[in-house]
Amino acid sequence: MLPSVLRAYRTRHPEVSVGVRDGLSGHVLDLVRSGAVDLALTVVDAVPDYLVATPVARDRFSCLLAPSHPWCGRQEVSWAELADEPFVAFDHSSSVRSLTDQVLAERGVRLGPTTEASNIGAVAGLVAADLGVSAAPGFVLPLMAFGGLATLDLVDPVVEREICLLHDPRRPTTPDARALVEMLRSAADYDIVLPPGA
Repeated sequence: MLPSVLRAYRTRHPEVSVGVRDGLSGHVLDLVRSGAVDLALTVVDAVPDYLVATPVARDRFSCLLAPSHPWCGRQEVSWAELADEPFVAFDHSSSVRSLTDQVLAERGVRLGPTTEASNIGAVAGLVAADLGVSAAPGFVLPLMAFGGLATLDLVDPVVEREICLLHDPRRPTTPDARALVEMLRSAADYDIVLPPGA
């Protein structure tokens, strides 16, 4: 979503330079808290009282698997069916991991042998090597496409997450930053192709 909005922003504000700093949600939250960045686009479990969060998008989780996996050809798989299945997990610092762990715990699902990685590309590569299935939200899927993975809808329950725009209202916002905030809030007005599940 962000590249499409930034392309539209650059068209309207060609003189403005924009720096994009990526990272896991905890790191991004720290950047906003410290004033190192004007705003953040991220997923957070809990928003600190002093920050304002504006929802801008939603995505849902899918199951990713190697093309050789027996589930290929199916449309969906339930979280309960992941029981005893070898699994490739995002590491504990990831918001993806916290949501995945929460759903599995609520359903009483115990996974099979787990391989863990922090990098999206590493998770995709491990799944492509058939070391296990994984669960990932819609906005992450394009970053994993190089692995040629199959994706199934994860159901019972359908798990969605909210992507929010965060800023600190105690700090003044420049007119250029305000213009970007408005464009992100109205992202649906731009020619944005969203991945499945977003």
